[in-house]
Order: sequence, then structure tokens, then C-alpha cells
Amino acid sequence: MQVHHCYVLCLNTKLKRVDIIDSSSARARNIDKYREM
Repeated sequence: MQVHHCYVLCLNTKLKRVDIIDSSSARARNIDKYREM
């Protein structure tokens, strides 16, 4: 059970990192849009 729990935790941290990367890239795109205007 402990190994499975650790695996789930590792998966969650990876997913969170992906979410952070996606949100930061989305912010960069929004900034580019504002610059074009």
C-alpha cells in the first residue's frame, strides 16, 4: 500500500507541474495578445 500511495503522490506532483506549465504558457500567450493590441 505504501508504494502505491507514493506512486499516486508522484503522479499528482507531475500533474500539478503540468498544470503550472500550462497556466504559465497561457499567461504568456495572453501577454502577447495584449502587446499586439
